Amino acid sequence: MKDLQIDFTLAFDGLQWVCKHEGWEVTAGKLDELDDKLVSRIGEQFGTGRYHIDMHFDMRDIPRWLHQYMPHYFNRKLVIEIQ
Repeated sequence: MKDLQIDFTLAFDGLQWVCKHEGWEVTAGKLDELDDKLVSRIGEQFGTGRYHIDMHFDMRDIPRWLHQYMPHYFNRKLVIEIQ
């Protein structure tokens, strides 16, 4: 079984969460919906395996006054298995 690390950029455009990786993106209104879509897309793109997903928040996409918060507050990690 594959065991892969995949890094994404996570952003919020004011309406939807946007998760990007090497030319493709997944969008959703809620983070749990984003996770579900991401699992489906990874399965389509990479097939079965275990995936370590790191989402690094793009601080350029939020208002300047929110920059007082550390970027890692918005980062996310998932580990998924696709059979």
